[in-house]
Amino acid sequence: MNTQKPFTIVMLCSTDDMPNLTMPLQSRSSSITLRHAPDLATLLVCLHAVEKDFRLISYMSSVIVPAEALARCDLGAYNIHPGSTAYPGSAPDAWACYEQAPIFGATAHVMSIKVDEGPIIDQELLQVPPAAHRRIYANIGSCAALRLFMKLAERLASPEPLQPAANLAWSGTKRKSADFKKMCVLAPDITREEFERRILSFGPPDVAEFSLMLHGHKFIMVNESGVRGYLDNPVGGRILGWAWDSATPSRHLNLVIRVDDSREYTVKADGFRQDVRDAGYGDGFSGFCWTPPSELCNGLPHRIEVMAAGRLLPGSPKLVIFPRPVQDDS
Repeated sequence: MNTQKPFTIVMLCSTDDMPNLTMPLQSRSSSITLRHAPDLATLLVCLHAVEKDFRLISYMSSVIVPAEALARCDLGAYNIHPGSTAYPGSAPDAWACYEQAPIFGATAHVMSIKVDEGPIIDQELLQVPPAAHRRIYANIGSCAALRLFMKLAERLASPEPLQPAANLAWSGTKRKSADFKKMCVLAPDITREEFERRILSFGPPDVAEFSLMLHGHKFIMVNESGVRGYLDNPVGGRILGWAWDSATPSRHLNLVIRVDDSREYTVKADGFRQDVRDAGYGDGFSGFCWTPPSELCNGLPHRIEVMAAGRLLPGSPKLVIFPRPVQDDS
């Protein structure tokens, strides 16, 4: 007989990942109520709906959870993401690739206000083949993250706190997005070897803008791989655009829509766009259309950004006014 007290777990993860994470938790406890939060806005709604006995699990999510939200998680908040303990901070797969780390994986840790500073619960490490490019490191990190989640599923399905591992600690240099951008600025005298190393390490799956400063002018390299797309002008109060990854043309991208630098929503780019197909960007099923929630339809201007693979989609940002709904006087 299951005597475990009921509690709620909110999974902060993509819609695609949620089915793979549900069964391992529910099969280990019938006392769990699972909720899915694909973005920060949904997470905050879940927080208001649950007063206590609440646990947050962030799985491969780029959402930064505010301090007041973390404080509400009385049963703990845990993060499982690609990147070994030797590569804290932004884009761990890129830095591991640049240094050609022989092992790479994923880390589970207690969530904290600052990125990758909470106590480490566990990690999963896998061997990396020689001369691997960044996409291989990213795939290894994703595989390790799922294996680590499966390994921790029984502990995550219990309301008892997960104890940090005494033999694990963060090491290496914590990188920020600014450090990543610096590596995309190429010196005029860069060697061929270093040039190829930068492209393979800081290119796809990110939308990297490699540039060269020469005689006071900035030259931007056209990179035929990576994400293409555009945030179009809004139509009828809806946000429209398209996004497509030439490196994985059959994959539909999950995009992040950021409103006023404070709210985030997700949308999948899987709608058909004849103009995109005619332009030669895949089969055309890469469009997106997002209808804002009612609280944004207030007749006030809102700053809209769309992120694809962690970078701004061209056409962002836009200042958009969502019209108030028409009142029915009948």
